[in-house]
Amino acid sequence: MEASLVARTTPGRRIGSVEQYRPGQGVFVDLDDGSLRAALAGTVHIQFQDDHDSRPLVSVIRPHNLNLPHVLTVGDLVTARIIRITPRVATAEILCRGLTVLQGEQTFRATLRAQDVRATEIDKVKLFDSFRPNDIVQARVISLGDRFSYFISTAENELGVLFARCSTCSKPMVPVDWTSMRCPHQCNVEQRKVAKRPPQ
Repeated sequence: MEASLVARTTPGRRIGSVEQYRPGQGVFVDLDDGSLRAALAGTVHIQFQDDHDSRPLVSVIRPHNLNLPHVLTVGDLVTARIIRITPRVATAEILCRGLTVLQGEQTFRATLRAQDVRATEIDKVKLFDSFRPNDIVQARVISLGDRFSYFISTAENELGVLFARCSTCSKPMVPVDWTSMRCPHQCNVEQRKVAKRPPQ
């Protein structure tokens, strides 16, 4: 068995297809297009195995010790996990700054206000129709709170939910459009503010 490290990745990012690799730890299959996507932030590992399946095994492993920046700045692109939601704000934990994984003492809390969810029809935004706890979102830092707390926004087409699980069966959902995601197993459709993925 031979293993290689490829690159760092963030939740929801495409790392290959089922034709290229077998999914391993930290990887899920996007049933909408057959792509393999990261389920967590970490490093992509590819293992070549001597068995009947010629496809290598691809995994995403969360690293333990990293030399990381201490402070985020306005304009930074971040990946965050939604922790809790109220009618007016969502609280999130920032997991990554760009492709740099944050963890331990380097993690930050962030606040996402209803008026910062999208750029249009701001007065009609309902946070629980945009996000749910444990959703992984891509957002932009728009204001500094204190050293460990920031205000973030998803008011761009490319920002929003990258990865979400079905509230019924906890299986990964796939985007239907920019406002909803579907569970392929339960045919359950849930509302989200979905990030527009760049063409692969």
